[in-house]
Amino acid sequence: MITVSHLSKCYQIYAKPSDRLKQALWRGKKQFYRSFWPLQDVSFTIGKGEVVGLVGANGSGKSTLLQLVCGILQPTSGTVEVDGRIAALLELGSGFNPEFTGHENLVMNATLLGLSTEELNDRYQDILDFAGIGDFIYQPVKTYSSGMMIRLAFAISSYVNADVLVVDEALAVGDAAFQAKCLERMERLMQQGTTVLLVTHDSQMVKKYCDRVLYLRQGQLVFDGDAEEGTELYLAESREQATTSHAISRKISEGDAALAFGTAHGEITEVILSADSSCSVGEQRGRSIVVKQGQRITLDIHAWADETVKSPSIQMTVRDQRGYNLYGFNQRYAGKKLVRDDQGMLYVRYSFTARLQVGQYVITVRLDDSTSSTEVKRVDRRVGIADFIVSAPEQTFDAVLDLDGACEVPH
Repeated sequence: MITVSHLSKCYQIYAKPSDRLKQALWRGKKQFYRSFWPLQDVSFTIGKGEVVGLVGANGSGKSTLLQLVCGILQPTSGTVEVDGRIAALLELGSGFNPEFTGHENLVMNATLLGLSTEELNDRYQDILDFAGIGDFIYQPVKTYSSGMMIRLAFAISSYVNADVLVVDEALAVGDAAFQAKCLERMERLMQQGTTVLLVTHDSQMVKKYCDRVLYLRQGQLVFDGDAEEGTELYLAESREQATTSHAISRKISEGDAALAFGTAHGEITEVILSADSSCSVGEQRGRSIVVKQGQRITLDIHAWADETVKSPSIQMTVRDQRGYNLYGFNQRYAGKKLVRDDQGMLYVRYSFTARLQVGQYVITVRLDDSTSSTEVKRVDRRVGIADFIVSAPEQTFDAVLDLDGACEVPH
């Protein structure tokens, strides 16, 4: 649906307004500006029905890329091809005339997005109901709050039946109820095969909805791949700017490469999962095991930390396949303190019950220097270092977690 090839965008930055006139008079014989490239040599393809997250720090070129994809900007070099109708929800109120009423802006934007008069008449009331701004639809848009403006903009974009939906941080503006409404609508569009390009700083949203992640850094595409890995890399590099930690990728054991973020002051050296033999699956040990619902899982973690790590702490987190944190635990919650041996090694054993729905789950392990509950320095972190599959003969509950529910039916 979207093909981007060697795409670049350059702006001419002038120190003062008179330099623009000088540049025009010299006709390129002398340069009175400096070149700024918000986007450099970016290439990728997005297939039909894919949901792709675009992540990166502010100023990394995300909005510029979206405007190029939508045809708002023209590239300096490279090409963009979009197959089908595209609807975009970019900057707040973009495409709206503040002097026009909401009704007039609705008609104008829907027409620009390709809706015929008949199609607009059929969907007009649905758009109004979704926006939920009542009689304000007949008031000038300049009187709208930011939330009302984004409600109307999202309603229009989501009801034009576009082949490609582009959303740039728009959902962060609305209230909780409207965000839930937007996400439900977006899920429905995804099920219908709409291609979605989503920009958000909400890493959990990216992990939940996106099949892939594009990570932009200073105008260059540095990662294109798995949503979990790309998001974790972006978050690690974001933390790196505020701390002395650095992102690394290294092998934990032979034949296994793990995504790791940390410092030179400590390292998680070994992680072993094991399951008891109370169920038919039997005892297992390793980095990937299969268990039954309700079976007890043990997690042995070995780590090393030097003397600069004053208060070592080891955290384990269970996540689903989309990267959502389901459960986290460390020795502080159990009232324990880690003891370092003569070689600086740390050992801890955690255990928990697999009261989870059938499916695959991953474990992330983190080594911290925790001087207090609020003051935590990351020393080493291994994303998806181990995983386990929960199997069951029959379904006993809905959703993800088993909260040991009970039912009584009075006679």
